[in-house]
Amino acid sequence: MARTNWENDMATPQTTTPPAEAPHHPDELGQASALVDQYWKPLAAAVCVVAIVGSGLVIRRVHKQGLARDAAAELGQAESAQHLQDVLDTYPTAPTAPSALIRLAKEYYDTLNFAKAEEAYTRFLEEHPGHLWAPTASLGLVHCKEARGSYETALSEYQSFAAAHQDHFLYAQAVLGQVRCNEQLGTLDEAKALCEDFIAARPEDAWTPIFESRLNDLDMKLKRAQGAL
Repeated sequence: MARTNWENDMATPQTTTPPAEAPHHPDELGQASALVDQYWKPLAAAVCVVAIVGSGLVIRRVHKQGLARDAAAELGQAESAQHLQDVLDTYPTAPTAPSALIRLAKEYYDTLNFAKAEEAYTRFLEEHPGHLWAPTASLGLVHCKEARGSYETALSEYQSFAAAHQDHFLYAQAVLGQVRCNEQLGTLDEAKALCEDFIAARPEDAWTPIFESRLNDLDMKLKRAQGAL
């Protein structure tokens, strides 16, 4: 009698021995070894290089952050031109370098060392031409020329600065520089006209009272020059 499908399923299964795994051929082992040599070892070396470079970048970043903190601390304590110069010499590439240099230039100017101030402002413009403080350095350079008695040169450069920076916060100082230079050159009418034009154009400006005061002084000088006083 033939077995049903159910009986066939429930019958004790025949135990079969899996075929033995074929041994690796010597050529296959050699090829595997060659692949390891060709790909894995260089890859492992590359990973090591990346790890070393990555570690170096982290160390460098930490080092730079430490230098930036040190430079900022030194700059905060600097109270003389020599100290500021020391900060620049010690941390020439720190983020504080532009601040140290502009402060050095002003320190020289305030102590009447106009030649050194001019050198520092010029250096700032050469090293940081696109910096936010570049206009400050430019105007500081003109102040140095005025202080050294180069009134015609300073007047021309004040005019150029004012024309190029009419919306800059230093615009008023550039116009005042023109007023002073005209006074020194004896062109009092020009100086007076500059004051009147500024007052008329910017009646609410914070610098307007200073221009009004200068205008009064110029009126007195003009009357004195005309023999009215």
